[in-house]
Amino acid sequence: MYGVLLLLAADFGFSSGVRTLDIGAPAADFVASSCADCHEAEYAGWRASRHRASLTNRIFVAGFAAESEARCVRCHAPLPEQFAEVMAANRDLTKLPAAALGHEGVTCATCHVRDGEAHGNDALKSDALCGSCHEFAFHEKKRGRLVLTDTPIQSTYSQWLEYGATGRTDSCISCHMNGGHDIRGAHDVELLRRSLDVRIDRERMWLASRGVGHRFPTGDVFRHLTVEVRVGDEWIEIARIGRRYAPAENRDGTYSMRLVEDTSLAPDVPRSIEIPAGATEYRIHYRYDEDGSEAVLVVRAGLP
Repeated sequence: MYGVLLLLAADFGFSSGVRTLDIGAPAADFVASSCADCHEAEYAGWRASRHRASLTNRIFVAGFAAESEARCVRCHAPLPEQFAEVMAANRDLTKLPAAALGHEGVTCATCHVRDGEAHGNDALKSDALCGSCHEFAFHEKKRGRLVLTDTPIQSTYSQWLEYGATGRTDSCISCHMNGGHDIRGAHDVELLRRSLDVRIDRERMWLASRGVGHRFPTGDVFRHLTVEVRVGDEWIEIARIGRRYAPAENRDGTYSMRLVEDTSLAPDVPRSIEIPAGATEYRIHYRYDEDGSEAVLVVRAGLP
């Protein structure tokens, strides 16, 4: 099962948010701007990336305001100094000082500095490095302690390993870094559009991912696609593609989150969707949050 959490072959010091990341040196010694003099292109790519905005983008800020778990900070801004800034602001990300290191999110040192030294070696090209952040489980609090469960929130790395087992040779870096540090992903609308293949006849639509080495959508639990058609003056949702979780009761009477539905697209496996009579147009949105209010239009076209 793709959702089974894996023990990574390499230990990069990440902990699924259980603790902050120890790089063996003060973070102030490795602020991102200090890398720019020698690595101008890499710095420019990172500044435009979602990694840089991982703590301060609008979607995360809204989600963290609703559920201010310290574990979230340790993933989205892993360094101890960043975590301390958020705690000092009473977990209100809108009150971070302008000079706060938290604005760097997943910064250069997060990946490149260990034991107080900067590295650019082959280990950093390992897909396991990406997997150490993009593979983690739900948590519960038992007797005041945080405990990780066996239900994954993200299983992108496991999904990619399954994809690789079919003989594919793509890597996380070859798709998402594009020769630089811009870390393209679901917030790159053109990449989204190129990753989705739509085929239609009079009564049916076939939807498939294209060139994607994991399930689509993947990552954050709230990400999903909605397929909508226009019948008369009304738009009707005819398919939701993604994952749904719900609390399930354990034997001891406590509750844990469990996966109850997964309609995300497996690589290269088309999904058949029936088109209702009278439909004249279709559109597909990629949605980032639970209620669907944050969305980008992937495609809209007329029906045959």
